[in-house]
Amino acid sequence: RAHEAVVPLERARDLCFTLNFFVMGPCVTGWLANAVTEIGQPARAREIAAQSIDTDLYRHGGRYAWVFVHIALAEALFGCGETKAALDKVETALDIANTSNEPIQIAQALFTRGRLRAKAQSAGAGLADMRAALALAERHGLDPLARACRRVIDEAAPN
Repeated sequence: RAHEAVVPLERARDLCFTLNFFVMGPCVTGWLANAVTEIGQPARAREIAAQSIDTDLYRHGGRYAWVFVHIALAEALFGCGETKAALDKVETALDIANTSNEPIQIAQALFTRGRLRAKAQSAGAGLADMRAALALAERHGLDPLARACRRVIDEAAPN
């Protein structure tokens, strides 16, 4: 329900800056950029996420926020037609996730990379990433992510 989320997330993000609550700011920024992308405004989402990354504000949050802001920027860049930049940014997200060795972050980054590769190249291009994300999601009980992985895998499978 991205349409309903944008206004409260904008308010929350403003409060993070107003109250100098920078620890939560990157996470709210990632959520906001993701919601704005989902409602069809990737250029605005790119601006929101890029500001956090370009100014290093994302580094005030934990590694989950680091990964999530980079994923949000990758999706926004892709939505703006900047495919190479999007794939590069999702690689950064995956590197951060692998460095932190957090399975949830790794699964989310693999899912995003697989989805972007599938959209940019072919349905089968992202299958290896989707299968790896699915394995991690199932192993760690991430049911919504596992369902999303299965859906993408099923759509890419030849009939």
